[in-house]
Amino acid sequence: MAQQVDFYLLSKPGSAAREQFACRLINKVYRLGEQVHVEIDNATALQAFDEMLWTFSDDSFVPHTCLPDDDTRTPVTLGLAGQPALAQPTVYVNLTSAALTNAQCRIAEIVPAEPDQKALGRQRYAAYRDRKLS
Repeated sequence: MAQQVDFYLLSKPGSAAREQFACRLINKVYRLGEQVHVEIDNATALQAFDEMLWTFSDDSFVPHTCLPDDDTRTPVTLGLAGQPALAQPTVYVNLTSAALTNAQCRIAEIVPAEPDQKALGRQRYAAYRDRKLS
């Protein structure tokens, strides 16, 4: 499968804006029947995002699990940076600070409005460009 990287540049600053956007994106992709894996930098952030994914909306439900849970039937999995997904997802959502190197599918990068976050986004873009991903 050819890889594609989509960058979403947010007009709002902050990790909360990034995570809210990620929840809405994951909800949309899940409802389209896709398998999603979310990569997160550390266990604390993973736990917080897990909670947010359960509660971000009053009128939607995104079934998901945190790895290393071995339930491959769950359409959305959350894992730590570098931790492989159990099943081959069709979409990776990157909430880490580095470009993904282990994804063999579509990648979603979400960049908040702060200058330092934009700089990290540019670094990730350059890393993907160097790997000739579009």
